[in-house]
Amino acid sequence: WLTYSRDYANQRFSPLEKINRGNVQRLAPVWSFQTGTPDGLQSTPLLVNGVLYLSTSWNHVFAIDARTGAELWHYR
Repeated sequence: WLTYSRDYANQRFSPLEKINRGNVQRLAPVWSFQTGTPDGLQSTPLLVNGVLYLSTSWNHVFAIDARTGAELWHYR
């Protein structure tokens, strides 16, 4: 999504159709990432060119490879 809530109307609804009621039960996680910080994420993660950027409590920022879940870097 290019903006918070996907669009300027804050719809938070994806018009994509690859995941639907007929195939959603076949979804399975392929990786997970633990930040190691308390209190969770502080903002919506951003995906840019295959890199997932996320900020957490205590002023930590992570860059994660979106395909593998590998940490690329961590700023504290």
